[in-house]
Amino acid sequence: MMSAEIKVSVIIPVYNAGLYLEECLDSVLRQTLRKLEIICVDDGSTDRSLEILRAYAHRDDRLKIIEQGNQGAGAARNAGMAMARGGYLAFMDADDLYRSSALAQAYAQAVDEKADLLAFDAVYFTPESEWRDPQLNRRLLAGRRAASAETDPDFLFQLFSCNTWCKLYRRDFIQQKGLRYQEIKTANDLYFVFAALAYAERIAVLDRPLVKHRVLHSGNLQSVKEQTPLDFVAALKKLGQDLRQNGLWEALGQSYLNAALHHFAYNWATLGQGGRRQIRDRAQEIIALLELERHPPDFYYSGKDYPLACRITGFKGERGPAAMDRLKSLLKRILPPPVYTFHREAAGLKQYMLELSAGQSARQNQQQKQMERLMQQQEELLQNVERLFRQNEEIQAHLKAIEAANK
Repeated sequence: MMSAEIKVSVIIPVYNAGLYLEECLDSVLRQTLRKLEIICVDDGSTDRSLEILRAYAHRDDRLKIIEQGNQGAGAARNAGMAMARGGYLAFMDADDLYRSSALAQAYAQAVDEKADLLAFDAVYFTPESEWRDPQLNRRLLAGRRAASAETDPDFLFQLFSCNTWCKLYRRDFIQQKGLRYQEIKTANDLYFVFAALAYAERIAVLDRPLVKHRVLHSGNLQSVKEQTPLDFVAALKKLGQDLRQNGLWEALGQSYLNAALHHFAYNWATLGQGGRRQIRDRAQEIIALLELERHPPDFYYSGKDYPLACRITGFKGERGPAAMDRLKSLLKRILPPPVYTFHREAAGLKQYMLELSAGQSARQNQQQKQMERLMQQQEELLQNVERLFRQNEEIQAHLKAIEAANK
């Protein structure tokens, strides 16, 4: 098959996946999109996985095999990318399943949207049940078919999961940006996915569950996480460094820090006592990573994750009064009791602003302009009130002078 004919390269890291591998491969080979290549990277399997791969490759020449010693999923995906020749890249886990028309639908919309990256939804399943687990933030996307760092800077990393198996990537785009998976034991796709989201000029959105992700109830992943519980920190540091070096920090910094806070909370919740102890031992590093000393609590979108991070790291930062609180304090000193009605309105405005910053509004394209307008109006109001306060002091001083002169 000529490389120009290959529309999608499906890259599958394989490590001791013999129990589920045939079902996975069948779901790819039965795709209605026929112009595929399937690159399976055997990562030093010790079960029947390599035997299964060779049997399938003998039956279908679209399946290619790379053999390597055990290096992890990140290294295996990088090896697959180096061989890939398709217009788009898809990364699949060796125990997951594609719906029969998944790649045809994903490829068609990616091409139609001229997308660097396309994100779609997923179904999670066990032998007993299956359920839709959102990989897209529908509330923030509000039915839109596309997004980008330019249109959604405040919430880019909240719009999509960091799972790589629910996305399609334009190969030329990945090559131009020099993106590779980190070769760490866990969280090896976090940097790759979020960096691709940050650099993509257009991210297409397909709100359909195209992949079925198998949930395995075993201790294997947990034991690996306990060995390297701070891999997610390494991934987040790498992402933060890249955003700064490429001039994206000013636009994406808040979204990044909130994503970092979310992944901190998630990893804390899924680690055992040994892993948690290592996180506590690196408390100052976590405080610096999340920039807890630089931002007030309402900078962070989650009302639960921020207090958790403070409790775990022992961070007890003090914060000065926000502009709205300063405004209310001034009004209490210079206006009569009916101003309490304004207090309630001001509290409502503050809550509205917090809800905007926390992502409660789905109208992302309007949000930034609306927030800037509110902040400008708030600052103008504050300046007017401070001016009124000064005038009031001058009037009071003038009245005291008149009163003194009349005595």
